Amino acid sequence: MSARSSIDSERIRSYIPAPQEGPSGEPEVLQGLAWLASRLAAGSPRGVVLFPTLRQLEMSVFRKVLGPAGVRHAKKHKSFALPVEGGSVTVAALSEQQMRSTGLWDAALLLWPTRSMFNAIDRFGTPPDFVAIAWLHEEGAAWERELGLTPLGAARSEQPEPAVLSAALQSLSNMVNKSTGIAHPSDEAAFHEMLHLLHAGGEALDPEFACRKLIALGWRMEHAQEVAEKVRRFMGGHRPQRRSPSPWREDILD
Repeated sequence: MSARSSIDSERIRSYIPAPQEGPSGEPEVLQGLAWLASRLAAGSPRGVVLFPTLRQLEMSVFRKVLGPAGVRHAKKHKSFALPVEGGSVTVAALSEQQMRSTGLWDAALLLWPTRSMFNAIDRFGTPPDFVAIAWLHEEGAAWERELGLTPLGAARSEQPEPAVLSAALQSLSNMVNKSTGIAHPSDEAAFHEMLHLLHAGGEALDPEFACRKLIALGWRMEHAQEVAEKVRRFMGGHRPQRRSPSPWREDILD
């Protein structure tokens, strides 16, 4: 396993589910802030809370935790003092747009993230540990299924992998530049040829597994999601033209 893959496998990518009866906001935010405080108290020096917009600082839960003066400070200075045992730690408070051009973080709490917010935190050289708070109950299951997130505090379940598809994705990952995914034409051609070979060999394709596997191998979420979407299109009948020479051996599935 590469050093990057080892690091990624140890990263925290978790979520706090919304109640089935609908989001209330306060218990989930308090749980998320408690996680962030514990990470920062344990030695992760740079923490951030990502908001859809900073208007969410007006929520009653932040007024309870920070006080009215703390909320005003957070909105003005884009940071606040998060209480921890024995004192407090400074945490950045940013909108998704502001994070795209601001610093590196060790731990991040994502409030009701969109896919673009997930992608934004993944664009740095060393993406942070993060916990995402779901707005809808079904979002958590989708994140678990598609992105490999786990409920906060739950052990990661080891599900059996489709062996051939897993090996093919590992080989593809070794071929391409992970930082750009399959953006380069030769990398995209290698990916398309892989799909053709798997299909011709009768191997089942699984876009959600492909996405989770590539993320685990150190790919950025947006690039893994792009691969998953192209797998779906291939399964739906879209067959990109094959190029030669193939980077794969014809007997690779034997």
